[in-house]
Amino acid sequence: ARDCQVSMCGAHYSYCAPTTTPTCNCIEGFREGGTLRWDLNTGYSECLRKTQRKCQRDGFSMLRNMKLPYTSGAIVDKRIGFKECEERCIEDCNCSPFGNTNIHEGGPGCY
Repeated sequence: ARDCQVSMCGAHYSYCAPTTTPTCNCIEGFREGGTLRWDLNTGYSECLRKTQRKCQRDGFSMLRNMKLPYTSGAIVDKRIGFKECEERCIEDCNCSPFGNTNIHEGGPGCY
């Protein structure tokens, strides 16, 4: 099986699953498209929304056992858990995917 590295499938709306072919896949609600095409070896491409974002009416898909990407632009709030994290992201039209993680030495947090 191929090892997945953070961001090997691109920066937005895709994930790596070493047990699937292709290795890189678009998350639910997104499709392959844009200017980049699937790389036959990794499956790398660009994933675009299937439908336009509906602010405050969109939902989220649960992806388990994922590594969050490295980003200096992320906001992390160690004081809130999953449900409040999801609610805040739905209310903020500029929020894209959110992550809930067990932040080292601090317990749950919103990413």
